[in-house]
Amino acid sequence: MSFFSELKAHKYTALKTFMLYLMILIAGMNTALCGVTMLDLQLAVNTTSEKITAILPSSSVGFAFGSIAYGFLADHIDVQIILLVTSIILSLSNALIPWNTSLIYLCANMAFNGILFGIIVNGGNVWTLHLWGTESPPFIQALHFAFGFGALIAPLIAEPFLLEIEEKNSTNSTSSYLIMNPEEELKVHYPYLIVSCLLVGIILMGLGTSPIIGAIFGFLQDFIFISSKTASTLFISGSIGQFIIPYATGNFLTTHPPVFLYISFICGVMTCVIHVILTCFRRHYIKQKMKINLQDCDQNDANYELRVLAHDK
Repeated sequence: MSFFSELKAHKYTALKTFMLYLMILIAGMNTALCGVTMLDLQLAVNTTSEKITAILPSSSVGFAFGSIAYGFLADHIDVQIILLVTSIILSLSNALIPWNTSLIYLCANMAFNGILFGIIVNGGNVWTLHLWGTESPPFIQALHFAFGFGALIAPLIAEPFLLEIEEKNSTNSTSSYLIMNPEEELKVHYPYLIVSCLLVGIILMGLGTSPIIGAIFGFLQDFIFISSKTASTLFISGSIGQFIIPYATGNFLTTHPPVFLYISFICGVMTCVIHVILTCFRRHYIKQKMKINLQDCDQNDANYELRVLAHDK
C-alpha cells in the first residue's frame, strides 16, 4: 500500500501523526537555537567562548537521562499524556534560557531541556511505531525530517534578533581612499558561496540522517521487538556521541578549527565500517534462518512419510 493510500485509510491516525510532526518540528527549532544564540548567551552570562560551549554537552547529558526516563514513564503513563505534559514544561523552560545570569544556571537549564527533548524524541518515535506498525519506517523518516527542518528554519527566525558582530580594524584608515584593482578587491561572492555550501550541506545531512533512523528501526524489527526501553537505549547511544564531540572540539575551535573536520571524517569512516558489518551480519542471519527452515521442512516431510508408511501397514 502506498504512502497516500495509508493516509486515506487511516485518517485519524494521520491526524495524530501530523500533530506529532509539528511537535517534533518545534523541538528541532529549540535544539538549533542553542547553537545560533551561543554568542548572545555568552554575553548574557558574562563568560568566555571556551566555557560557553559547556551548554552543548549539558544538553546531551540531559537527553540521555530523558531517554532513560521515558523508558520507565511509558510503562505507567500513556504516551500521549507524556508528550503533552513534556511539551508544556519545555515551552516554559525554554523561555527561561535567556534570563539566566550565570553559566551554572544556564547549563542546568540546558540539561533540563535535554531531558525533555529526550522524552519527546523517544516518545515520538515509539508512538509512530505503535500508530503505523509494520508500515512505520517512512513515517519515522518523515518524523526526523520534521526535526531537521525545524533546526533549519530556527536560524532564520533568530537572525533579526541577534546582536550585530563588528570586526575591529587595527589599521589606520581615512574617509576617502582609492581602490587600485576593483576586480581583485571585490569579494562579495565569497559569503554567498559559503552560505550556499552550508545550505547544501544541511540538506544533504538531512537527506542522509532522516532515513537512517527509520532504517535502523526497520532493521531491528526483523530481530527484536521494539519496546519503549529498547528505543530509549538506542537514543542513549546517540546522545553519548552528542556529548563527546562538542566536548572534544570545544577547546580546539579557537586554536585549531580543522579538528571538527577530522572528527567528522573519522565518524563517517566508522559509520561506513559499521554499516558493512551489519550488512554481513544480516546476510548471515538470513542464510542461517533459511537453513533452519529447510531443515524443519525436511523433518516434517520425513515425519509425514513415516506416518503414511505406518498407516499403510
